[in-house]
Amino acid sequence: MPACFTSSTRIGASIGLAALALVTLDAAAQPRGVACPARLGGMPLSTVDVFDGPPAELAILKPDISRRRRTGWVSTWDVSYIHRTGRRIYLQCIYGGISLAVPGTKSVVLPVPRAKLCRWTERGKFKSMSCV
Repeated sequence: MPACFTSSTRIGASIGLAALALVTLDAAAQPRGVACPARLGGMPLSTVDVFDGPPAELAILKPDISRRRRTGWVSTWDVSYIHRTGRRIYLQCIYGGISLAVPGTKSVVLPVPRAKLCRWTERGKFKSMSCV
């Protein structure tokens, strides 16, 4: 027996495919990671804090691995498990001092969307932090 499709069946299938494409595009359009800017107000990046939840909750995460390399330091945080539980990660990028208690120090707080790993790299005066 041949399959019989009415025009309303074809329209319904087309609408369903269009909705699936929009959901797929929306998920692909979401940013995958974030990085601290190298400078803020002319001051270089000094250090960072990685938070499990909003910084006001003070849940600072320690790096899973910190290693001294020939060229400097590398620290990494595995944050994939935090996102799987529905919680959010935040980076606090600190500029001009090693602590916000130092006068003149500035910071910026960045939400981290869908990241698996955060990585701090320090090579002499060059410092960078990214989460992907």
